[in-house]
Amino acid sequence: MRLLPALTALPTAPLAPRHQPRAAAYAHYRQCLRWDFGFHCVFCLLHERDFMPTGGEGFAVFWIKHREPQSRQAALKNAYDNCLWACRLCNHARGATAVKDGAGRRLLDPRTDAWAARFEIQGHSLEVKAAGDGDAEYTHLAYDLADARKTTMRRRRATRVPLLIRAVRQHLADEAALLERAKSVRGVKQRACVLEAENARRLADFALSDLQDCAAVLPADAVPCSCRRHGALPAWLDTQLRDDAAALGHTGPSA
Repeated sequence: MRLLPALTALPTAPLAPRHQPRAAAYAHYRQCLRWDFGFHCVFCLLHERDFMPTGGEGFAVFWIKHREPQSRQAALKNAYDNCLWACRLCNHARGATAVKDGAGRRLLDPRTDAWAARFEIQGHSLEVKAAGDGDAEYTHLAYDLADARKTTMRRRRATRVPLLIRAVRQHLADEAALLERAKSVRGVKQRACVLEAENARRLADFALSDLQDCAAVLPADAVPCSCRRHGALPAWLDTQLRDDAAALGHTGPSA
């Protein structure tokens, strides 16, 4: 199991598309877009798991967002390069807001603009990095990137992941210590140590089970895409993931 980081770092480079599906109705691009952007909303950088711990597929919490709105550029409706993966909150916040406003400010495009150069996380809220950056301010407003609900979800993962990792490590350490102690005692005391060790293992199992809510990809979500390039996450995300199940030496739930 590969875990999401406590806080997803903003991409330092544009998110160049890796998938190239055949031209089709845009709804058919869904799985390609999920894999292309690592199951993250390309705007607020929240993961599907932040919205639905059991997996986002089938709950309509994420959907395809057209950079050029269908109502304004019908010819681009089914163009893959005009499609992005967005959470329900960012999608609804923007609606059909124009790519450029009356003052000439444009909506930033995650595929051509590096988010880390224009935004930063302040107290778990995604904010404009430099005052006076009109394009970033327009984008921030259009997608309501500082929505309190997004901040809450970001804070929840940032708090939860380290706590659960520490809990697993502690319970496994307790189990090992108790089993070692059981070797030096006999009778009732030995049995007590074994029972306590079994309980420590169960607590580790529970904590690891909760950590699965922070898995980068759940089997149920790993739906094949049409261009058959699924299975690999984008590099900007892959380098942030942690294989904590193996690192913690946890071999699976106890019987």
